[in-house]
Amino acid sequence: MLKSKLITILAFVVIFAAGASVGMVRHTQINPKKHHGPFDELNLSEAQDTQIRKIWDDVRKGRPSPAQWEQIDHERDARIAALLTPEQKSQYDQIQRDHDLQREALHKQMESLIHEAEGKTRAVLTPEQQTKFDELRKQRSNHRPPFRGSRRGAETQPAT
Repeated sequence: MLKSKLITILAFVVIFAAGASVGMVRHTQINPKKHHGPFDELNLSEAQDTQIRKIWDDVRKGRPSPAQWEQIDHERDARIAALLTPEQKSQYDQIQRDHDLQREALHKQMESLIHEAEGKTRAVLTPEQQTKFDELRKQRSNHRPPFRGSRRGAETQPAT
């Protein structure tokens, strides 16, 4: 039951991400001047645009790094591991391995959907639009951390 809920939720996230990706490209084609998301509708002056861009650039610079997220996952897993007997550790590790395989399969499915959607999108675009689309994709991929397959920290160790 939990497994099917997790798969359903992750599938929804994958589909939503693919739709958002295509939507961002379409939005950029319609309104190439600005790209602030919710601020587009505010008709900002150049000064306001510059100030708001700086505000959100500072937020991006100050957000926690992937390493910080991984560290707290590692600490959580170590605390859980301290509670487990050797038999429980073995069961827990199998659940983690199964989970990792499911995440990897969903990630591959998401990559395939996005790759297919990008190809279909390029087929609709003019050569100039294709060039811009490719630039946007490259910028976007440079800001995204690589997929690691697992969201957990270290392997568990049995309680002593």
